[in-house]
Amino acid sequence: MISCLKRNLALNCPFQPINVIEGAISYGEDPQVSFSIHQNPICSKVDNDFGPLRLAVPSITLSGILRNQLVDNYVLISDVEGMEVDLFLHDSEGLAKCQLLIIELHRTRNSSKLFEVDDIIALIHDVTHFRLQARHGAVCVFIPSES
Repeated sequence: MISCLKRNLALNCPFQPINVIEGAISYGEDPQVSFSIHQNPICSKVDNDFGPLRLAVPSITLSGILRNQLVDNYVLISDVEGMEVDLFLHDSEGLAKCQLLIIELHRTRNSSKLFEVDDIIALIHDVTHFRLQARHGAVCVFIPSES
């Protein structure tokens, strides 16, 4: 997937300074997480089982990326394949300077609780400074709430 992304960037925007960061969003203790590889790339995701069709990839956090890349205010376009709940529960620091959030939400389990897309939207409202601006299926646009 990374080599395909890099090739696509080189062909379509060769003069843009774009950094490809290899890793998967995770807020656990492990320096690596298991990433399931599926024939259909949109079905690939972080899971808890290292197996034959899985890769060990570096764990990264949003706040870690922002700090390492010296990013201040930013727009986040996100598809973190089931790690959305962890992102919103554990990275308020990373989300603090986000000016616009466009995210595809996935039904996911966190600890023993199942979160449907509507549950994740409610969580975002409860624990962040964002409010829902627009929604098309599981793709949502959030803007900062007016203080």
